[in-house]
Amino acid sequence: MISTTVLWFILALIVAGAEMFTGTVYLLAVAVACAAGGVASWLDAPGAWQLAICGLVTIVGAVFARSVRHRRHPEAEKLMHLDDGQRLLVETVAADGTAHVQYRGAPWVACAESGALTPVLWVIARVDGTRLILRPTS
Repeated sequence: MISTTVLWFILALIVAGAEMFTGTVYLLAVAVACAAGGVASWLDAPGAWQLAICGLVTIVGAVFARSVRHRRHPEAEKLMHLDDGQRLLVETVAADGTAHVQYRGAPWVACAESGALTPVLWVIARVDGTRLILRPTS
């Protein structure tokens, strides 16, 4: 018969392996929690305490992973808005009010932030998926 300590650590290794395939940090918190349950088992804690420690470590790890994941990094924020403020020439406007423009060597669909596009020089207000949202130059 395999001891519960060994079972906890086998479970921790299985969850850590699953985390490597999925790439989610939350499973890493569960793997650490299973290892903590194994340590509790090794220290001869009752089964209910082992499960409670595993659950508590899972919650703490998930909260920590979420706080790290949602922390704002100024450098990353700047990289997300590289195109904002860049000038762009709209040459022709389609009947639906959009324009097909070349920007950074790729075709884009451009539309006005407010009002209608006209064939003049515009400024990129933001990138919305695969569309450039333009505003008039000041």
